Amino acid sequence: MHWRRSTWALIAWTVLCLLWMLYSAWATANSWAATGCDLSECGSYVGIAVGIVVFVWLLVALPLAAYWYTRRNTGNGAAPPP
Repeated sequence: MHWRRSTWALIAWTVLCLLWMLYSAWATANSWAATGCDLSECGSYVGIAVGIVVFVWLLVALPLAAYWYTRRNTGNGAAPPP
């Protein structure tokens, strides 16, 4: 299976952001748990941290997906527009 470079870029960005989300949730929960905050307060900070990562992910993924979609092969032998 031959995938385009933009497909690999989109997959790599998504995996990187998924790892970033998991790490930020873990790090935020651990740092606030160490200070002795209650569960509801810690949960809200984890939600904020993950929300920021999702926003950054979408900020890059949406234009990358639009580029990927506009550069696809149409199947009729015509080259994609420059």
